[in-house]
Amino acid sequence: VKIAKQLAFNLLEEAKVAKVYYVDDYLSFDGLGSVIKCIDECTIEQLRQQRFEIPSEILNAKEAEVDYIGQIQEWWNGLSSDEEESILNEIHAPQHRSEGCLRKLLDSKCIFCTPEDWENKYFSECLSLIQDNGQKTLLLFDYKLGVDITTEGESRNGLTLALKFSANDGVKENSYCGILSQEFNVDGEFQFRNDNQKLLDSWAFPIAKDRLADNEDYSLFIEGLNNLLWVGDVDKLSNITQRLINATSKRMEDEFKKILPLEFKQI
Repeated sequence: VKIAKQLAFNLLEEAKVAKVYYVDDYLSFDGLGSVIKCIDECTIEQLRQQRFEIPSEILNAKEAEVDYIGQIQEWWNGLSSDEEESILNEIHAPQHRSEGCLRKLLDSKCIFCTPEDWENKYFSECLSLIQDNGQKTLLLFDYKLGVDITTEGESRNGLTLALKFSANDGVKENSYCGILSQEFNVDGEFQFRNDNQKLLDSWAFPIAKDRLADNEDYSLFIEGLNNLLWVGDVDKLSNITQRLINATSKRMEDEFKKILPLEFKQI
């Protein structure tokens, strides 16, 4: 962890990033509500395969299609805090791993906030850092933020929140943005970027939550962070190179058109 943390901080320092913001609705989830939703949405077979044990009376009530909410509440209230934590870790495994990894590697530089906190408080704070203090920031938005809508009535996900922020002066020039998701793996990052190229531009880059494993190997996360911080520069170099190739190719074509048949034969 110590080496990975140092590598992450070195990358942020090289990119002159002063503050990191991680926005995820998981940070405000309701434990009991999450359990009820899990039991409600899963089939009986899926629930029987869960690593945590659900009381048979709850499963029987669900199978019989009778009200079982009260039974879930009673069961949940009888669990210890450690048992609750273990169950929630199973239900929210990808989100939990993501938060755990980021807390270990970016702790002192990162602010963890819900979408509501971002919109009501940290949006303006981050914008002030960029516009008033001339500092650079790194923004990490969870792509799937539930079914809620923004204050403007728009569908809300990490990408829409990111685009809303990027519309402000100086943001794209002085910040970096990562869109985190468990809906694609590491190999699917470039496809997601290609599908959303016009929206992501060179400012934002997708990061698969597979990179945020809460274990001792953080190399995939360091690689993803590196991709995110340097994608804008790579895109600029790529565009410059493409223009040079196109210009050179056009000049070569024009020169060949001027060559007389005899000269061409001699060549």
